[in-house]
Amino acid sequence: MDVDTPAPGADFGEAIESTVAACQVLLAVIGPGWLTVAFEDGGRRLDEPGDSVRLEIETALARGVRIIPILVNNAFMPHRRELPGSLAGLARRNAFRIGNESFRYDAGVLITAIERVLAISGAVAVPTGPDDREQEARARARDGRSVFISYRRKLSESLALLVYKDLIEHRFDAFMDFENLDSGEFDGRILSQIEAREHFIVVLEPGSLDRISQDGDWLRREIAHALAHGRNVVPVTKGFEFSHDLVLPRDVARLASFNAIHIPPGYFDAAMERLRTRFLKMSSNPTPRS
Repeated sequence: MDVDTPAPGADFGEAIESTVAACQVLLAVIGPGWLTVAFEDGGRRLDEPGDSVRLEIETALARGVRIIPILVNNAFMPHRRELPGSLAGLARRNAFRIGNESFRYDAGVLITAIERVLAISGAVAVPTGPDDREQEARARARDGRSVFISYRRKLSESLALLVYKDLIEHRFDAFMDFENLDSGEFDGRILSQIEAREHFIVVLEPGSLDRISQDGDWLRREIAHALAHGRNVVPVTKGFEFSHDLVLPRDVARLASFNAIHIPPGYFDAAMERLRTRFLKMSSNPTPRS
């Protein structure tokens, strides 16, 4: 940490520059007032070349250090035009949000992301390559505790994250494309991850299937791939029912015939226990209900 780590009497600027240059990851914690913190005379601190936060990020950008902006207390990423020119590159970094109520889960996801960066740099040895992760997932699938979670982004992301967190806490090998997949790997790797897992959960809320008839809809592609490869498909629904007038494309038509786990308001824990103890212990490709 910038304030706590330099030794007494050390030149702060030199200490920060050498430390940042030697690290693999810099976490830039950004709160609501990060952009506007000012000196007593009203001048913005980020506009001062000697400001410690500015110096840290400038050094990381110049040395090619991986920067992960951490958004806290509902802060937003600054726009390029709001930053000094030397910090403009920060605006292009993908930010990670940590919430107060979901701190443990968010921190766990962040740790996993950092471990992957360190593994690439050789600092730690964990499975980082796509083939390594798929082999690890296939090994875990043999004990029936390997799960892929499919969901309509943004619309059902919150529910999908709750399901993911619950399964992780109960020692399932759960995979969410948005959380677990590295950049540049989306297309083929998503389908490979489905094949590598025994169970396929699709999270459905009102509106989740609005684009299911489109050939390029990724939710459709994921469901179709799971069905084609005999995964144990389990719809997890909240306020969603398969209506009689819903026409599903042929490659996902069987989805409506599978038993679903419904999550009524106030009964999340009970529904998840039923999911874990009954639905995720089935063999692949169970017989659909009539």
